[in-house]
Amino acid sequence: MKYSLKCNKCDHVTTNLSAWFAQQQFCPSCGERRVEAIYFTDYSKLNELLKIHSTSFWRYFDFLPLENAENIVSFDEGAVPLEEWIFLNRFAAENYGINCRVYAYRNDLNGGTNTLKDVAASMTASVLKENGIQQFCTSSTGNSATAYARYMSVSGIRFTNFAPTSMNQLTTEEIRCYGQEVVISTGDYSQAKREAANFSKKNNVLMSIGNIDPMRVESKRTMVFEFIRQLGRLPDVYMQAVAGGTGPIALDKGFREIEEH
Repeated sequence: MKYSLKCNKCDHVTTNLSAWFAQQQFCPSCGERRVEAIYFTDYSKLNELLKIHSTSFWRYFDFLPLENAENIVSFDEGAVPLEEWIFLNRFAAENYGINCRVYAYRNDLNGGTNTLKDVAASMTASVLKENGIQQFCTSSTGNSATAYARYMSVSGIRFTNFAPTSMNQLTTEEIRCYGQEVVISTGDYSQAKREAANFSKKNNVLMSIGNIDPMRVESKRTMVFEFIRQLGRLPDVYMQAVAGGTGPIALDKGFREIEEH
């Protein structure tokens, strides 16, 4: 085993994601949903991985919750070049007297579906493939569903997305072109989430648990490793526009890992 999952509330340890799925993605001790992966790999190895040439976040395989690299499903996502935004450097200096360097990490510049969800979709599809999961569902208004649809199709996993009535028709068609299913809800996004949860429970289909899903968190925390690789250090300030908020949750974990090791 290369990792285990520790409950954020009671510290109960779950062996791996296979056991986590068997527990219906709950801590069996206290019922908590949020867990964090703890890796047994020596963190000094991270310095070696930072030097490896790779076009995806899978360069950090030793620090990701997948046991067998043969199960990786990837379209070159996650190794996104940092862009220095000189115009913001100048704006901060001229208007506020702040001397700083501003970098943008455009995590929508991925090879899968050109969305910021490709990294999480790659991680999720790989883990489900490794664990023999045949079906997966979620509720999404667009990006997540599009990314999951493509990566799941490559993995041979049947994917169903529950969407609100306001979902863009082109997005719906893109998901279906991957051979995956879209169920248009009778109401808004909240209703779509309820319908997805009911479908998951009734049919015993694994469902994404949202922004605290360990597969999503573990994949997105590799942004911290990319900051170190490309900048040679951690940034002093990080800003992000969020919806669900997996990014900040993942970065918090990544920063804590670096500080602890």
